[in-house]
Amino acid sequence: MFETFNFLTRHSKKFKKDVKDSKESVEYPGLTQEGVELARQKAVNEIRSLVDELPERSILAIIGVSEAVRAKSTAEIYGDKLKKVYQDDQDVVVRTKKEISEQEKAIDGLKMEMKQNPDKKFVLDFPLFIKEFSLINRWLDKDGKPVPYEQKLMEAVNNDPDQAVIKWVETDGEIDGVKGAKPLEVAQAYKKGFERLKNFVEGQTSDRPVFIGGVGHSWIWTFSSLI
Repeated sequence: MFETFNFLTRHSKKFKKDVKDSKESVEYPGLTQEGVELARQKAVNEIRSLVDELPERSILAIIGVSEAVRAKSTAEIYGDKLKKVYQDDQDVVVRTKKEISEQEKAIDGLKMEMKQNPDKKFVLDFPLFIKEFSLINRWLDKDGKPVPYEQKLMEAVNNDPDQAVIKWVETDGEIDGVKGAKPLEVAQAYKKGFERLKNFVEGQTSDRPVFIGGVGHSWIWTFSSLI
């Protein structure tokens, strides 16, 4: 199981072009406005509690996402909302993607800020695509279309995503000879991705506890609790 205080969430409610009255957020592409609000609520109701419980001097880096824009946008919402939540807090510093991007030498600037605030917790929000979280060659082909196994899987469960998770695990990624991603291999890849991100962040700091936050997709988000 992922280490305590690391977290992986599902992206928020996505925008669908083929759904009537579905409107995409201008500020956070790939999500509906309802999805934006849901992500903000998760930041306040769930991730905030995690931050409050972090060990002293910790770093929570929300940086791992898939290539899907909705995953990146969800992660950005977490940072933007937590920035407001902790704006008057004396013990927690939140740096958003926008703030980090505006620094000429971002890593050096963050190191200096941490040195100047040795007793504070830091939340760093800078979502990066990592290959371990990718949808391509698992659920989508290189053109972004569902792979044959996903089509078979969704047909078998009448397009019910919750039942699809169960069916995926039960079939171990194979239906009627059509093979797809194996659940355990995908979950292990996610875990490896978390470890790689953690090693990277730890390499930039000397002695602070480091924890990683990420945004993935519904099936692996559900299955990750099993490893």
